[in-house]
Amino acid sequence: VWSVLGMGDFYFALSIQIVEICLALAESTGGMLEISELKERLARSRRQKKQQEITTEDVLLATRKLKIFGNSFQVHSLGKNRYIIQSIPGELSLQETKALTVAANQEKGAITKSLLIKELGWNELRTQQAIDKLISEGLVWIDEQAENEPSYYFPSLFPDRKEIIEGV
Repeated sequence: VWSVLGMGDFYFALSIQIVEICLALAESTGGMLEISELKERLARSRRQKKQQEITTEDVLLATRKLKIFGNSFQVHSLGKNRYIIQSIPGELSLQETKALTVAANQEKGAITKSLLIKELGWNELRTQQAIDKLISEGLVWIDEQAENEPSYYFPSLFPDRKEIIEGV
């Protein structure tokens, strides 16, 4: 099967490792993991075996090859050579992808209704629909203790997230 997909042993092994890491972290990341963090975790696991270094392109290729198994593993661009892997079934709509991109450009990895309206020029109804869908799919966590309005955090974009879950 793997040779039919155009994957040699290297990409086969890398794909398996990507799946294992993404699934192990899915609960804490909301099913989304930045490729930079994935590469760090892959490098740590591969150092023990003295295997060759992997590049972002290797990860992108191995992940995109997994698409044949359905829409559980997808790569989304966050701009400026930043990517995130979605490891939960389902398609992100254009609205969800845009909201994710806005969050990726924020220091805390969070959005608010007013931020989406300002950054994307959406009306209030479209903004609320996008937020409701993100919530229903478990992609964001709600912080209702914010001063002016609720904030919606993408767990995979938390600053210092790597240090918080280092034991995982």
